Amino acid sequence: MKPIVFDATPLIYLGKVNLIENVRHFPEEKYTTKSVYREVVVEGKKSGKPEVFMIEPLVSSGAIQIKNPGNKHYINHLRDNPKIHEADIDVLALAQS
Repeated sequence: MKPIVFDATPLIYLGKVNLIENVRHFPEEKYTTKSVYREVVVEGKKSGKPEVFMIEPLVSSGAIQIKNPGNKHYINHLRDNPKIHEADIDVLALAQS
């Protein structure tokens, strides 16, 4: 099975509709990037949004793992487009690998 790579939006909305815990039951390996974690959890805590506090334990327990993309060439290629956000670049590069 191919792993699941989460961007910020799916994590946030699964939390908002109270379905984020279901991710634990997916048999695939589940990943997000450091930049997405920072955007969703670290910055999200400042807003006090309740879904943030549902996502953090999934990462702490290892249900969702933080993984950095490895293909630096692909990352640099994506960075040539100023319209792509840094976290999106990381997620696309991780998913590509």
